[in-house]
Amino acid sequence: MSYEFDPSLKKYQQNPATWGAKDPRYQQANTHDLFREKLKAMHQPRVLEIGVKRSIPDRPTIHRGWAPHASSYIGVDLEDGLDVDVVADIHELSHHISPNSIDALLCISVLEHVERPWVAACEIAKVLKPGGWVFCATHQTFPIHGFPKDYWRFTREALESLFSPEVGFADVTSFYAFPCDIRAEEASDTWQHFSFLHASIVARKECDPKEWVLR
Repeated sequence: MSYEFDPSLKKYQQNPATWGAKDPRYQQANTHDLFREKLKAMHQPRVLEIGVKRSIPDRPTIHRGWAPHASSYIGVDLEDGLDVDVVADIHELSHHISPNSIDALLCISVLEHVERPWVAACEIAKVLKPGGWVFCATHQTFPIHGFPKDYWRFTREALESLFSPEVGFADVTSFYAFPCDIRAEEASDTWQHFSFLHASIVARKECDPKEWVLR
């Protein structure tokens, strides 16, 4: 199958926020930059990043450079390996990291591989200090891939639901990035839609999750 990217989408590559310009859901700030601003303003923060094990030995994925002023930077993964300081299942994160002990938490290209992301969001809330910030980036539209399993895709609304006030979060900002063009060769020529490869969110912990959330 031959495929060429639709030239009309180039303007969306340059500025994803222009996609659906009349829809206010696509007008929020870039979460990547917003989180780094919050992180930079912290004094010697304790930072935790989930999903840091290198799948390719000479290609680190950890974002330690985002926080050179951190008092500690903890790499967590489900499996041991390069850049991993703590081996832990995100579904049981608070069993391995002390509750209310983390100032900033990164979770990048992980949530789509988590069997129960609603549990993961609660565990993230538990380990963050009140006032701590989380940055979570995942996929909205993306090819199926392993590491080790692939469960989910997320809209901005889905992320906002996971990191909701009931789970303990406030000041929530979500964002789409990397516009793409979806086509199906077997479908009608009219079956062509815009989408995004990535969806992300930044949120501040306000309190612990409500007890009834996981019932």
